[in-house]
This record gives sequence, C-alpha cells and structure tokens, in this order.
Amino acid sequence: VFSMSNFLAGEINASILFFLSFLFRYNISIGWGKAMKKEECLKIAKDFYELKFPDAECGFVAGSIMRGEGKEHSDIDLVVLYNDDFDDVSFQTHMFKNVVIEVFLHNLSAQNYYINIDAAKTGFCTIPSMVSEGVIIGTNIDLGAEQKKNAKKIVENGPAKLSEDEDIFMRFKITDLYEDLKDERPTGEKMGIVSSLYPVLANYILRKNAQWVGHGKAIIKCLEKYDTTMARQYVEVFHLAGSENMTPLINFIEDVLSSYGGPVRGGLYRKAPPAWLSNNKASEKS
Repeated sequence: VFSMSNFLAGEINASILFFLSFLFRYNISIGWGKAMKKEECLKIAKDFYELKFPDAECGFVAGSIMRGEGKEHSDIDLVVLYNDDFDDVSFQTHMFKNVVIEVFLHNLSAQNYYINIDAAKTGFCTIPSMVSEGVIIGTNIDLGAEQKKNAKKIVENGPAKLSEDEDIFMRFKITDLYEDLKDERPTGEKMGIVSSLYPVLANYILRKNAQWVGHGKAIIKCLEKYDTTMARQYVEVFHLAGSENMTPLINFIEDVLSSYGGPVRGGLYRKAPPAWLSNNKASEKS
C-alpha cells in the first residue's frame, strides 16, 4: 500500500524531492517531452543554411540531436565555413522554425586555428568534435570532407600535455577550494565552492590523463568516456555534497591531489602577460 512515509523512505533523496517541488512550484519544464528526430533536425538545418548562408562553402550539422541523444529542448549546432575572403567570424544564435540554432561562422583560416591549435592548447574539443561528427551540407563537399578528416585526426590525438605551470596552477585552484570546503560556512558559500569545484576538478583529472575536457553537461560525458567507475563516483560525491555531506568529496579531492603531486599552497608565481602592462598600452595608443 502506498504511503508518503514509505515513499520518503525509498531511494529518492530529499534533495531530489526539493528540486522537483521547486520545478513544480514555479512551473519549470525539464524537457520530458518528445525529442526531435535526426532527419527533422537535418532538414531544418539545411533550410536555414540555404536561406542565410547561400555563399558559404559548406556547413556541418552537429550536436546532441544528430548523435541521437537529443532532448525536448535541445538546439541545433551548425558550423558554417566560408573561404578566407569572409571576415565575419562569429558565434550567433537564431530562432528558426521554433528551434534554436547555434551558428559558428568560420573562414578557413579561423576553422583551421580552432581545430589545429586552440583545441589542443586549451583541452576543449568543441569545434573539432562538431566538424568531425557533423553531417556535411552545402556545395563544397570535398572541402568539408577534408576538414572533417583533419578534425577527426585531432580528436583522436587528444589535447596537448599540461605544462608544469598549468599543472601547478590547476592544483593550486583545487587546493584553495578544498581548504575552503573544510571550514564551517553558510550553505550559500558551500554551494559556491562545490559548484566551482565541479568543473575544475574533473577537467584537471582529464587533462592529466590526456583526455579532452568539457563545459557544463559535457563534463560528466568526458569523465564517462575516460573511466565509467570514476564518473559514477564523481556524481555520487558531488550529489552528497549537494546535501551538505562534504566528507566524501573532501576524501575524493585528497585522493586526486595525492595522485598528482599533492596540494599546492605557497610558491606559486605567475607573471602578467606583456599586454597587461601600462607602458605597453600607452605605446599602443601613441
């Protein structure tokens, strides 16, 4: 027999109940409706591309819908490639046929920079992934295929190894947040610390193991690709931290730091880039 007490004693955590009650109270949708199909997504992207970018060389239709992972409110990712005469390299968003389309406008030089240099240096594989996974549309299919082949090679090779300076600085940021987490603090401050730790800690683990890193929802996907067991543990310790049980997260951070050289406190030195110096700025104006 169903009873509220049995329900509350089940597996659903109190924090999840609070989250659901918040959604229902403020009438917030979390996308449990029907997702767009891949074929529909491709048709919408093609129609939009032909309408807005008729002079482009080619485009790449990508994103979660094209991977078969789309949700009700998923948008469409569209990378548009022009030749080097084009100079409006930009990121844009559009509403088209009641769908949000995120557009990455590139010329050939800009796209090659994003694929060959920026991704390996930063560890974020956004553009190479979209180009390598995307469906090619437009007139210059051969150029699209060439870009796709190059991007796939970059994705397979992985990011550049962390430099010693980058390693130390990332461990310092983790150590600083870890020390804050151990102190008694108001709930709001703890939430800020935990939310700051979530991307920093995951991306450090990934970079130390030559893996691509991610933003937002892509972070856990990157961890799952690297190590499914660790990814499950990561979700669990942060879920518990959301219920103000910080001990599992603190223990997890200690294990990570001890595996990669230990905490970093004193001794950090980072010099400001030359462009920040006032003398240089003054000389640029003159």
